[in-house]
Amino acid sequence: MEVSGGTKSPSGLLWVPVVLGSRQLLTESIVLASVSGIVAVALAFWGTEVLMSLTPDTLPRQDGVRLDMTGLAFAGLLIFVVTALFGAVPARQLSRHSLADSMGSGRRTSGRSGAGASHSLLLVGEVALSLSLLVGAGLLFRTFQEIRAVDLGFATESVERFRISAPESRYDSLSGPRFFGELEARLSRIPGAEAVGMGFGVPMSSGSISTSVSFLDRAELPPPDRPNLAVRPSSPGYLEVSGTPLVRGRWFTFDDAYGAEPVVVINKTAADLYYPDTDPIGRRVRADISWGFEDEPGRTIVGIVGDVRARSATAEPMPALYVPNAQFAAGSMYVSMRLADGVESLMPDTRSAIAAMDPELAITNVDRIEAVIDRELAPNRFYATLLAAFSLLALVLAAVGLYGVVAYIVTRRTREIGIRIALGAASEDVVGLVLRQGVRPAMAGIAVGLIVAAAGSEVLSSLLYGVTPHDPLTLVGVTSILCLVVLTATLIPARHASRIPPSSALRSE
Repeated sequence: MEVSGGTKSPSGLLWVPVVLGSRQLLTESIVLASVSGIVAVALAFWGTEVLMSLTPDTLPRQDGVRLDMTGLAFAGLLIFVVTALFGAVPARQLSRHSLADSMGSGRRTSGRSGAGASHSLLLVGEVALSLSLLVGAGLLFRTFQEIRAVDLGFATESVERFRISAPESRYDSLSGPRFFGELEARLSRIPGAEAVGMGFGVPMSSGSISTSVSFLDRAELPPPDRPNLAVRPSSPGYLEVSGTPLVRGRWFTFDDAYGAEPVVVINKTAADLYYPDTDPIGRRVRADISWGFEDEPGRTIVGIVGDVRARSATAEPMPALYVPNAQFAAGSMYVSMRLADGVESLMPDTRSAIAAMDPELAITNVDRIEAVIDRELAPNRFYATLLAAFSLLALVLAAVGLYGVVAYIVTRRTREIGIRIALGAASEDVVGLVLRQGVRPAMAGIAVGLIVAAAGSEVLSSLLYGVTPHDPLTLVGVTSILCLVVLTATLIPARHASRIPPSSALRSE
């Protein structure tokens, strides 16, 4: 503002520190954001390595997961935009006020309504995002628990298995089953082998057989209408080594050989589905499949075994037929061996036994059942871990943001709080006053977060098992955790406010 003498009035000079202060505020924002960006890039490189170490082998295109210049450039641009936006706005607001307005002793208030509204809006967003991620992580964690608790129907501990094939060029329908029978007998005599058995179509393995079936005790259906069942050729020792329970009847013996009465064992799902009101033992079935011999005869059901989840831990058991391999002549079998306590592996002795019988045969798919199950559950564990990490980060940001805003409010209302205490306000009243400043937007954020989580959890439905997208236990659990974090982050500055000496508060003006 010019005066007649050509000099600026003192009131005009008061704008200079304000303008300089706004520039300083923007500069500080840029410096802090730059330092944070550098630290974030370093953490991103480290986090990517940790993440890839936890990635299951079944995740596609793992080689393409890396930090490149495109990603870093996008992150830098995002940092610049966010810094310019959230640094320029308060700087602009500061430049609109003169130093005289800021220094007025009687004009200090609890904060402008616009600033308070923006703070509350940011808190609502932080809490809502945190709750949404927590719900997703909780659902995946509950899914992982449910899958781990599933009864797979077979032994998963101390069982080693491998695959071996008897080529048709050297083993026919009679010599092949004899080879597998002799191999099972030899492996059973290895020290440290508690049980040995063989099967094809065993749980969590490659290869399966299925066929349509006719039930000979009832009217025969046309081929398109016949039920389809899995067929699992097995050896006499397979039931013991697999740990699958025998529900009723008997399992196979070495007497169930080629030329003996054709027999079959069905699983409980098949029994419940096709013989719901009758005992299937003694009934006869015929499968529409070539068994390696001339004609497929009708087979007598001699037993019922428990269900196994053969395809995956989350796939329901399908109806199945178990047949003696001596009456089927499968050319490839999975050999399972239950290890005695303290035995790590039987593969050296196993390779020697196979080499003594036929040195040209190769062993493939050597594995422990525990490792097979671990790989089966690896994707679920990975998704739950990934979402839990993001949820924890969002929770920490929400807590820090809530604490910072409430602490700022306490600082702005120091004089008011001091006057209240001087007039006789109890500590509980001050704590309640401050708590309301943080709890209200946090509760609004929780409400918004529950709405967002209800919609977003449907996206995770394909990854869930045994848990609904709106699982009450998960919603109540994560909401309780977030409420505890909100209360803790708000209570700390609230207790600090209740201990402000009135004399110090009044002198602050």
